[in-house]
Amino acid sequence: MGVSDTLHYFNGSFYERCGYMSLWVPERERLIAEMAASGIDIADSLRRWGRNRAFMHSSNHPHIHVLHDVAKELVHMQGRTPIAGGIIPHDNLQLAECFAIYPEIGEALGVEGSYIFKGDSYRPVDLVEFVTKSFQIYNSCPQGTVVPYAHYKEYVDAVSRHL
Repeated sequence: MGVSDTLHYFNGSFYERCGYMSLWVPERERLIAEMAASGIDIADSLRRWGRNRAFMHSSNHPHIHVLHDVAKELVHMQGRTPIAGGIIPHDNLQLAECFAIYPEIGEALGVEGSYIFKGDSYRPVDLVEFVTKSFQIYNSCPQGTVVPYAHYKEYVDAVSRHL
């Protein structure tokens, strides 16, 4: 499969068949449970974070306001009161790589989406450039050396079944 074939799969119908449209609820519940296991209740905060926009830059990089809220909760857990100055640090992660929120998925979640990605050059790239560069990177790797992160393997397998 090449770049042009791959680009045809970037659509709502394919995302639906692969199960992407139904991932949010179980992933949200998993995150709430993992944080609760550490004594941090984020259930209410999570609803607020995702109300109008995405709150993650990538799968493991939250926006600074999320980290700020979690830090406040950690201070509370220590029996202390956080300083209520309303000052949130600059979000340095917004300068790093960011994944796109595909428009069809964003629409289903009530947040804005686009096919604009930001790689390590800090320059936005469109879908065609992103897929093209991805192919270049993967083609430079010895066969069999690129494997999905264990948590995502089942999703990669689900997508593979629909290709």
